[in-house]
Amino acid sequence: MDDKLGTPCYTYDLAFIIEHLLDKRAYGVYHGACIGAGSRYDVAKHLITQLSLDDRVKIKKVDSQFFQESYFAPRPRSEKLLNTKIPHLIRDWRVCLEEYLKKFDWKLN
Repeated sequence: MDDKLGTPCYTYDLAFIIEHLLDKRAYGVYHGACIGAGSRYDVAKHLITQLSLDDRVKIKKVDSQFFQESYFAPRPRSEKLLNTKIPHLIRDWRVCLEEYLKKFDWKLN
């Protein structure tokens, strides 16, 4: 989908943030999402590019109406989160996705 925006969350970073907040005995509400927002299309496109699959995998842009029958619960146009209390702990979602992709042998060759 390219008409709904969100903020990806990398579980390794989220675990680091939780550990940091516990160690500091922090109080309040914190978001563990990465920096930057994008659509699911943006995430898929970046994933395909990082895996060098541009020539083998084509992504079609669709809006949320395409999934209306399967996922009928209404969703807001934007589900973006901001990390105003701990910006020094947060990384860009693209960097996190690239790091994640390097952790495994995807056997794509």
